[in-house]
Parts: sequence; structure tokens; C-alpha cells
Amino acid sequence: MFCSKCGKEVAEGTTFCPACGTAVAAAQAQAAPKKKLPFGRRPMKASQIIAALAAMVGMGICMSRMHNDEEAEKKEAAQFRPQTTSLINYVDKRCAGRSWAYKHMELDYTGRKVSATMFYESAAGPLTVVAETKLIAKYALDWLKKSGRNPMSEKIGVFVYAMGHSKGATGADQAWTIGSTDYNYTNDELEWSPGK
Repeated sequence: MFCSKCGKEVAEGTTFCPACGTAVAAAQAQAAPKKKLPFGRRPMKASQIIAALAAMVGMGICMSRMHNDEEAEKKEAAQFRPQTTSLINYVDKRCAGRSWAYKHMELDYTGRKVSATMFYESAAGPLTVVAETKLIAKYALDWLKKSGRNPMSEKIGVFVYAMGHSKGATGADQAWTIGSTDYNYTNDELEWSPGK
């Protein structure tokens, strides 16, 4: 190896040139070739690092907001749970002794929608289905009014769905939509719509 300043030969492992006193190790380090990175990899620039950090912070904020929205929905749902129970009890009392039963009834978490689903055996006549879905919808409207709500001015939706139910030839359950009774708050009427 040779000194980069004076050109004299320097023994391996020597840190200073014996002729001129220049630090040989520092000169070699400066002259050493740069390491090549594997194919396709380049060192990241500061702007790329900042952009990646900003994206990560943005994702964190979005996830935090989504979590907060879910928590708010859960709190609102918990507020309406007692009202839903009260609605179901009210309708149950009025339906006592009838041969049919609805599968579920609920007041959604905003309090703006009441829905019920009723299942009928295939022997039920269409006039019976229409009359009974309207009866359930009427009971739901009565409950809303008794609890201080005005379905017309608050634009509350009441939906009672009638589903046909029977056992198929193979013994498997079959279900289909017979129709639904919906509350039309613009003219304060219950309207039947047959299934398609």
C-alpha cells in the first residue's frame, strides 16, 4: 500500500505514513469504493421518509375516528335497547292468543325505524297476511304515539315484512317474501306491497 500524499510505500496495518506523517487509514477510507445496494433497493430520501410517516399518521387518525364512530353507535344502541324491549312487550300483549308469531321486532339505534318480520306457513291466505301485517304495524305506531313520538313529523319508518315458510320436498326449510306493510308518513297510512 502507498501513501496518498507523498506516494511512499507504507507497510500493511500502519496508520501513519513514516515519511510525511499523513494518516493512512483515513485516506484509505476516503478512497474506498462505495458499497452497492442489492438490485432495486435505494436509500430513502428524507422526503420519502416524511411522506411515509405522514401516511402512517393519517391511517392512525382514520382508524381512531372509525373506532370512535363505532363506540358512539354502541352507546346510541344501548340508549334505545329499553325502548325496543318496551315496544316488543307492547306488541306481544296485543298479539296474545294469536296463532302466528313474528320472528323479530326492533327499533333501530337512531329511533327512526321500526321493523318486524313475520313468518307464515304456506297455508296462510293472502288477506290474512295483509290484515295481520297491518295490525302489527298499527300496534307499533300506537306504541310510538304513546311514548311521545309523532311518526308523521319525525318521519319514522315502520316496516312489517311477511315471509312464507315451508318444508321443501327434501325436508329443507324454504322461505320467500310474501310482501310488506309500510307506514307512509306523508299521508299517515299503512300501505301493503306484495313481494316480487
